[in-house]
Amino acid sequence: MKLPFPSLKASPPQRGFTVIELLVVIAILGVLAALAAPSFSESIRRYRVNSIRDNLTSSIQLARSEAIRRRTPVALARIEGCGATLGTDNDWDCGWQIFVDVNNNGIFDAANDTVVQVFTIPAGFHLTHSSLTAGKAITVTRFGQPATPATTVSIVKWLVIAPPEGSAGTTTTTVCFFPGGGVRSAKGTPACSTV
Repeated sequence: MKLPFPSLKASPPQRGFTVIELLVVIAILGVLAALAAPSFSESIRRYRVNSIRDNLTSSIQLARSEAIRRRTPVALARIEGCGATLGTDNDWDCGWQIFVDVNNNGIFDAANDTVVQVFTIPAGFHLTHSSLTAGKAITVTRFGQPATPATTVSIVKWLVIAPPEGSAGTTTTTVCFFPGGGVRSAKGTPACSTV
């Protein structure tokens, strides 16, 4: 005989999370993210400074090889017009270009000079040509040695790469270009004679 009402069976327990449990997990993740953010941003700054250093080192080596191969001066010169404030000739905050400098003046002349490569720097980072002479350009002689434009006298050239907080930042790096053609880098702003 059938009962007039369907039998009531206990429904199986629901599985999942309650809203309160989800809110607690989100709060914990937020606290962990807040604790990790400073070290993560430091890693990003270190990565960008190292990337600029590697690009600069490879550019110097490329300029050397092009100068020796072409038997003519090649310049590594700052570029302008990126929106960064370039206060002095030694500010390279926009980046640099490598070009064959036919007249050895350190200034790009579209009619005679040939661009080999161009690099830009991430906004906020700083690159300063810290040699004793004005630093809009570094000439690489046909012997692969660093010199000041319009001369062939080989001298040490160095550039300081700094994060947005300036050269006092922990990721600041100095790249030294020596008369013999060697390139070395060191943390901070040491004199190239000690690198």
